[in-house]
Parts: sequence; C-alpha cells; structure tokens
Amino acid sequence: MKTMAKEATFVSAVLSEDEKSEDELVLFEVWNGSKDEWLREQPEKPYRADYDNATKDFIADKEVRFLSPVAVQN
Repeated sequence: MKTMAKEATFVSAVLSEDEKSEDELVLFEVWNGSKDEWLREQPEKPYRADYDNATKDFIADKEVRFLSPVAVQN
C-alpha cells in the first residue's frame, strides 16, 4: 500500500478483515481516473506482481471489481 500511495492518481486504500471470517481480507482502493486508465496502467505495475508473488501461497481467490459511487460524505 505504501508503494501504490506514491502514484499520482492514488487517492486511498483500506485493508479490511471480516470479523466473522478472519481468513477473508478486502483491499479497497480509490483512484482518480477511469476504469480504462486503471486497466491500462495498474495491472502491469511491478509492485502488483511483487504482491501477487509474495501472497500466492495464502490467497485462494483474488477479484477486481469496479464500483461507481452513489453517495460520498466527508
């Protein structure tokens, strides 16, 4: 997360654990830009490959979703 936080289009990231399923983690990332920009640029970043290699023995399933904000409150 520290490495991706240095990216110009990075906004925030939260790593969360499900209290009912401690083996399940969710990394929620917020980026400026479009889905197409993210898909063009982010999957090829070296730090993503490093993360995948470092966690491959204990992450059973990885899913990327693109969500559209409905409401934002600061």
